[in-house]
Amino acid sequence: MKILDLKISSPLKIKIAKGMISILHPSFVEMSFIISQLSQEDLDLRRLAHISKISYPCKGVLWLKRQWQKVILTIEKNHPNTIDTCEQIIKQSEGILNYKSIPTKNSKILDPFNMRIVESKASLKKIITQQLSNTIIAKASGIIIGVGRLLEVENSVEIVSLWTQKEWRRNGIATRIIEELLRRTRIRPIYSFQNLNFVPFYLKRYSENNNAYVCTFDEIPPPLQRDLFYMNNFWGPYIIIKIDSKN
Repeated sequence: MKILDLKISSPLKIKIAKGMISILHPSFVEMSFIISQLSQEDLDLRRLAHISKISYPCKGVLWLKRQWQKVILTIEKNHPNTIDTCEQIIKQSEGILNYKSIPTKNSKILDPFNMRIVESKASLKKIITQQLSNTIIAKASGIIIGVGRLLEVENSVEIVSLWTQKEWRRNGIATRIIEELLRRTRIRPIYSFQNLNFVPFYLKRYSENNNAYVCTFDEIPPPLQRDLFYMNNFWGPYIIIKIDSKN
């Protein structure tokens, strides 16, 4: 299934606080740089980085529940107007914690995301080429300052690899990239994995021209349920935001 065909005949010029940026597709040679930046930022490592480990230690059910409690308390304290969102997050977390019995602390689990070392330059080239049509970048003075892409995972679509150069953050770059990704594809729903601390930020951005919300666990496609469960076990509290068309 071809999920997206982004056609940009010329760069889209956008004025922001620091000047002008251009939204366009990356070239093949630029994708290696993008991957290296994402790896340094610890973003989307499960699909883009060269991973050598084949198993991960589980944090354990007690650790996971404590992490959930800490982050929800932080959201309630810092974002008092998001009571409904907190309730939606708690409902989704129930599905995560009941998805299957959480392994004991430090038990080894085989990598569920099919991470593997890229064996040759030829295979790396193939991977990069496949991503070009679904990736957009933001440039300022010819330098890449932000990136975002759509990824098909077993007939579902995610927004992934959203990144902005540190010195350009808080200038609306991520917001512009999100707007362009959503504007240039008619596919709905789209899903977005989020650390709980950033849920209010991304809900606001995704909701500009769409219906974005923290859905119930049952609304999440099975492949993404699996990914979400393992992300919680390896890296801590994560949820999925569902982005649908406005009725």
